[in-house]
Amino acid sequence: PEARNKGMKLAQGKYIAFLDSDDLFLAARLERGVDVLERMPPIALVHGEVEVIDHEGKLMPSETAYNRMLYRKERTEGSGYLRILKGNAMFPSAILFRRECVDRIGWFNPTFRPREDYDWYLRLALKERVHLLEGPPIARYRLHGKNQSLGYDAPATARVYIAILSQQLSLLSEKLSGEPHRHARSSVLAKMAEYYWTSRSKREVRRSLLEAIRLNPAVALDLSSIKRLLFSL
Repeated sequence: PEARNKGMKLAQGKYIAFLDSDDLFLAARLERGVDVLERMPPIALVHGEVEVIDHEGKLMPSETAYNRMLYRKERTEGSGYLRILKGNAMFPSAILFRRECVDRIGWFNPTFRPREDYDWYLRLALKERVHLLEGPPIARYRLHGKNQSLGYDAPATARVYIAILSQQLSLLSEKLSGEPHRHARSSVLAKMAEYYWTSRSKREVRRSLLEAIRLNPAVALDLSSIKRLLFSL
């Protein structure tokens, strides 16, 4: 996060894009994003599909297929805050955003390493519009044994997600009210229950899910949530 923050502080252009050291841009990646941002001023950030490759640059079919499934859902359900909560498919090397967003959203928070990008996406989507580019993939994400995120075990990563989502509960109260606030808060709590389950905090699983269902009874129709609730008893 420190390198990205420094880059954003030094950036002088109208738009900002990242390219992590082990990832690859594909043809017309920047042109396609700039075209949308120029034509659609209300959109603050665009992102595109990625392919997952191994350390040798070979396509990883199952990992790529999983991301494609998330992109299909995003095209059906729409981009934005709730989609990021349900299943985030944004990668730093596949986003392009307006420089002015930094003034409104702020920097990447190193406290949330290795998921500081997820925190930033949520903070942005709570205030700004996000758009998924049409067409073929725009970048390749390299998955290998040296990825920083792989240095954390599942419970440790879950605790980072819980901290991010706990912060979101406060931010939601500042930004939303009424039914939109209840719906978004319920979605955050349901997602927190997923990570509480991974971190083996059964009491918090129950607390989060019961509150999520109280705010939005439709959560009770989600089979995974109900299974976690029953097995947490």
